[in-house]
Amino acid sequence: MGAIERLLKLLLHYTALLDNLNVNDLDDVYKYLSAVYLLQVQAQSLIDIMARAASALGLEVEGYVDAGNK
Repeated sequence: MGAIERLLKLLLHYTALLDNLNVNDLDDVYKYLSAVYLLQVQAQSLIDIMARAASALGLEVEGYVDAGNK
């Protein structure tokens, strides 16, 4: 399995976990912090996908912002 495919599967997994939460769950501090963490790793997965995709296209990437720009 390629790196981008693995990252996409992780992204889908994190998204499914977030979809299982409802507004009332956010009253529980542990579920709230879990949701925040899931959003962070979801964003990190998207950034990693952009960096890998840019690299696969032969573009030199020098950081997360640069990967998004390219």
